[in-house]
Amino acid sequence: MRQADPRAAPGEKAGVDSEVAKLQRMSTAHATEQRRLAKTVASAPVTIERLEHDIAKLEAAIEQRTDISGDSFTATITGVGCGKRTEAGERIKEALTDARHRFGETTTIGRFGGFDLALAVKGEVTETELHLFFPGAPIRPTIIPATDIDLEHPAGLVTRLTNRLGDLEERLSNDTREFGAIKANVVQADELLGKPIDQSTRLANLRARQAEINEALVAKPETGAGQPEPPEPPGPSGGIEAVPDVPRGPAPAGVKVSEPPSGFEPGTESKPIDGRDDQLGREQPSPSDPKQPPTAFPHPIDDAVVVIRVDGRNMAAHHHNRAMAPTHRDLGR
Repeated sequence: MRQADPRAAPGEKAGVDSEVAKLQRMSTAHATEQRRLAKTVASAPVTIERLEHDIAKLEAAIEQRTDISGDSFTATITGVGCGKRTEAGERIKEALTDARHRFGETTTIGRFGGFDLALAVKGEVTETELHLFFPGAPIRPTIIPATDIDLEHPAGLVTRLTNRLGDLEERLSNDTREFGAIKANVVQADELLGKPIDQSTRLANLRARQAEINEALVAKPETGAGQPEPPEPPGPSGGIEAVPDVPRGPAPAGVKVSEPPSGFEPGTESKPIDGRDDQLGREQPSPSDPKQPPTAFPHPIDDAVVVIRVDGRNMAAHHHNRAMAPTHRDLGR
């Protein structure tokens, strides 16, 4: 048998296997990161274009917005100019009540803070929502459920719309920050995309060493001189080996031989005489005797078989001076 590679220390295999597993996890994480970077680079152009459009609209809306704080408030709702917030709020509530059953319609109901004020009816019959929004300003709408129109305070409704216009600066700040972050991410992704893992060389070397250790620790049989002979196949009787012929002649010293019955001569056939065995003098059982079960042996088997035990190990059986080996079939009879 080939011995293990002497260069492989007893604890080296465990250490190499652990290091390979750790570097393999790092390699898997690196592959995942590469896919994320590729996705970032691929989706960046669409996001950048959207943000550039929104930033331009926000900057233009801030320039367009008029001051409606304090006594400077003014608005035109459903064709009527309003110098007070309560009056403007009342007219907005009337427009909401009139439009709540016109599903899917969008109408302009006035001008507020320098922008057109529009009303859209959305939802279903049982869950109608009315959206107040400024088409010229990219900000979120003010949503009022149809069931809550009567609960809205006129002055509070005007305050909510005013606060929406005040969100322009915050929205511009958020979009500008997101735009800069995406641009920076794209630059970084371009630098890292396709870059191999730092431990790639070490991982390749450790995998090669791991293969050498595994091959050295797997014992392989030597070929050529000294090769042991294959085992003998089982005997023809299903595992009981055939007993070779025992040479005739006097038994060697130390061998016990059981003597055959008196009058037995090997090589001769037993013939019944007057119903008695001519060799042993015993009565031959009648085939028609109901007390005697049928048998394949007309003579007792122990009279014709001589068993020789040699040195307490090998056993040979002779029948009429011929070596024989009992089979499982014979023993079952």
